Amino acid sequence: MIEGTHPRRFGVGAGLPARDKRVGTGQAAQTSAPDALAATLDGASRGADVAEPPPPSTASVAAQASPPGVSRPRRAPVETEGMKARVHRRLIADLDVESLNGLTPEAARAAVDSAVRSLLLSEAPGLSGGAAEDLVRSVTSEVLGFGPLEPLLADPSVSEIMANAPDRVFVERNGKLQLSDVRFRDVDHMMHIVDRIVSGVGRRVDESSPMVDARLPDGSRVNIVVPPITPNAPSITIRKFRKDKMGLAELVTFGSMTADLAEFIAGCVRGKLNVIISGGTGT
Repeated sequence: MIEGTHPRRFGVGAGLPARDKRVGTGQAAQTSAPDALAATLDGASRGADVAEPPPPSTASVAAQASPPGVSRPRRAPVETEGMKARVHRRLIADLDVESLNGLTPEAARAAVDSAVRSLLLSEAPGLSGGAAEDLVRSVTSEVLGFGPLEPLLADPSVSEIMANAPDRVFVERNGKLQLSDVRFRDVDHMMHIVDRIVSGVGRRVDESSPMVDARLPDGSRVNIVVPPITPNAPSITIRKFRKDKMGLAELVTFGSMTADLAEFIAGCVRGKLNVIISGGTGT
């Protein structure tokens, strides 16, 4: 919480008269503190102006609402979310999504991109620039990909994605967990993406089979748990794999091991010794 001082209620202390230092009085005149307090309270009871503490600043409210060390995710404007949902519904109604199955991924994405841009001309003619491009990418990801998770899947710096509520999507970067600014519209939106993931690998997940392990097309491991095992919303965990393997020098740089340990492991490998490495993924 941002520390600061507030004026005392009813102006006590701050409202005490100062010493009268007018020249020619012969001596300084001072009103006693009890008299000043009585006068101030009397004026307040008659409806006089009362010094109230100022309203908390936006920064103060944010600082109180955010957990220590975790920045709150940026939320998309409500009108943008509504427009996205509206364009998505129109696109599903107007576009034969099944016909996209026979196209290559590039051709399907180009077809959806063109359809979304045409819809925007009628639904949001004033939308342009970066906002329009973001909306096109978002709706295209909803139709062909994994919705809000698509930017995280495309980000090479993200090694793990963990979503346990519509507004609580965490990512792991360089071994450190962070709260991302990605969010789902609601629980139904999360379940829609869950169905998209599991249907792509011929699996299902529901109340009778609430846990599933699968792999995404890029080889990433996925674990999904849905109610009633989870209390309120599905839990989606995606472990991505680096396209380039980390070497000992990178592990030392990231702090995963010391230089001495790296030298010891290198010696074990050169000596063709058996080595067992245990620990959680990402550690």
